[in-house]
Amino acid sequence: MLFNLDVDHAPKPVLFRYGAAILFIVLVLLARIAIRPLAGDESPYLAFFVAVALSAWYGGFGPGVLATAGSAAAAIFIVAGPESPPSPAHYVNMILFLGQGLVVSYLCDVVKRSRRRMAEVLESVSDEAKDKVERMSVELEQRVDERTAQMNSTIRELEAFSYSISHDLRAPLRAIDGFSKLLYDDYHEKLDDEGRRLIEIIRNNTLNMGRLIDGLLAFSRLGRQQMDHSPVVMSDVVKDAIEEVRHSLDGRNVEFRISRDLPNAEGDRVLLRQVLINLLSNSVKFSRDRNPAIIEIGTKSDQDKNTFFVRDNGVGFDSRYADKMFGVFQRLHAATEFEGSGLGLAIVQRIVNRHGGRVWAEGTPGAGATVYFSLPKLSGK
Repeated sequence: MLFNLDVDHAPKPVLFRYGAAILFIVLVLLARIAIRPLAGDESPYLAFFVAVALSAWYGGFGPGVLATAGSAAAAIFIVAGPESPPSPAHYVNMILFLGQGLVVSYLCDVVKRSRRRMAEVLESVSDEAKDKVERMSVELEQRVDERTAQMNSTIRELEAFSYSISHDLRAPLRAIDGFSKLLYDDYHEKLDDEGRRLIEIIRNNTLNMGRLIDGLLAFSRLGRQQMDHSPVVMSDVVKDAIEEVRHSLDGRNVEFRISRDLPNAEGDRVLLRQVLINLLSNSVKFSRDRNPAIIEIGTKSDQDKNTFFVRDNGVGFDSRYADKMFGVFQRLHAATEFEGSGLGLAIVQRIVNRHGGRVWAEGTPGAGATVYFSLPKLSGK
């Protein structure tokens, strides 16, 4: 565009700049002549300041000087006309106008050059900052990749170590259990009551240690086990888990309540079944003093995930220690009160985390507990 007054553009060719100054003078002159019947011949230079300012801003100092001189001549034509000479007062006004026009032209040129220079500096700084941000972003991504690789390597080493240790501990445990059984069977008559009691303690602790190793092995396998993601009908998984848990009820009065609106989820059906077995087994264990024991499996609405829960009317727990429940070998109740390895909820958390969900718990001492876990919704749902 010829008369674009944007100072950030490159300077226009000389012909355009000086031609624009002449055009501004002509336009202002025609406008001043058009309003002469209304404005008279007083203060003709006021209108021509517009031509000077536009010429200096568009073309710089030179076109501004041309517009000043041209405007002075045009003002003489308006005031005196081609035949009568201007008055001395008009010459004084013309000299003032020429001085003011030169000042305005100079200031417009300085401001325009300064702004253009500032724009160039800012553009240069912006390019440097952009390059620096890009370099820092690449370096940060590299560091994150390195740290992630190191962390994954460490996790794999720890899993392999725990698996190896757990597997190697089985042999000495079998030996301890076997020899203590032989000692009890072969020397039962020669042992007094205290001796037989001590052997029973050895065998019971050996069995407990075996359960801990089994739990640790199961926990370590979760890190290496491939997951089979597919749509899962959660109501069917819940029913399968309940049937599995019923075998250990020993005639207890336990009432299972299953919500009718359990949504389907996406994940590994075998692992999700293990989650529910562990949670239901916990509820059965910690509600064994209730008659009837009531265990509810339900869901609550969530926007981006399906949230399920298992609730019981058992002994409950203090919610201040809810996070402690999901640690390896962590227990909120003494082993003498409730049996267990302390790995069940840790396994639940690990499975749920691998599905991209989370697990948490709420409880009140003496009023039961609720364990929640979230799972991704089915794709497209």
